[in-house]
Amino acid sequence: LMSRNRSAAKTNEPFRMTKKSGFFLRKSSSIWAVALAVLCLKLLSNASASQDLLGKMICIGVFAMMTFHCIINIGVVVSAIPVIGITLPFISTGGTSMIMMYASIGPVLSIPTHKEKKRHMFYEEKD
Repeated sequence: LMSRNRSAAKTNEPFRMTKKSGFFLRKSSSIWAVALAVLCLKLLSNASASQDLLGKMICIGVFAMMTFHCIINIGVVVSAIPVIGITLPFISTGGTSMIMMYASIGPVLSIPTHKEKKRHMFYEEKD
C-alpha cells in the first residue's frame, strides 16, 4: 500500500511541490517552464530550417509530443483536468518516459547538421 503522507518532493509533480514551498522553489518552477518553452521553440526553428521533409516531420512530431506532455501535466497540477499518468518532459520521474524523450530529442538535435542537399539524415542521394 502506498502511504498517503508522502512528502511533496517524492511525488511526480514538480510544479505542485512549489505551491507550498518557499520563494526559491517557486522561481525554479518558472525557470523549468521557460526552459521547456525555449526547447519547444528550438524544435520549431529546427523544423523550419530543415531542408528535407523527413527532418521537418521528425521535429514537428517531437514538438507535438513535448507540448502535449507539458500542457497535460501542468493542467493536472492546477486541477484543470483529471489526473492521468503523463510525465513532464525531462523533469518528472518516469524511467521509460525519460528514455523516450532523450531518444526522440537526439535525431532532432542532429537535423541542423544535415542541411546539405546530398546528405540527408537516413539516406544519401546518388549523383
